[in-house]
Amino acid sequence: DAQIISSEKFRVVDVNGFILPKNAMQIGLPVLATPLPFPADKAGIQWKNDQVISCSKILGYLAEILLPKDCLIEMKDGLVLVYSEKVPFKIIWGPLSDNESLAFQEIDQRKTILKTKYSSWIQTAMRDSLVIDFSVNIPK
Repeated sequence: DAQIISSEKFRVVDVNGFILPKNAMQIGLPVLATPLPFPADKAGIQWKNDQVISCSKILGYLAEILLPKDCLIEMKDGLVLVYSEKVPFKIIWGPLSDNESLAFQEIDQRKTILKTKYSSWIQTAMRDSLVIDFSVNIPK
């Protein structure tokens, strides 16, 4: 689930960008850093915003990893950035292969790399900087 902030209001979406009920838990979820118009749609409808859908899906890929508290997520220049302003943490998620089967392999590879590096980073008590850049050397 991703938390979306807009006009001083929050809405929570699932990993496919579907709006959850207003009483859905919001504490500890990543927040979309880009202000958006509040959705007119009700719970159960997919938010009609490509940024929300893309960010939600990427957070779904990262669901097995406990992200630092108060993480932000945003799209910038075709990349999705997941980062924290409180601890030295940033993931840069670049595009995946157009081939669906290859894309799933790439996601699995990225998750394996991320789990390994993230686990080591947690063991340093998050003192060192963790930047994982998946925007370079992307197989086509």
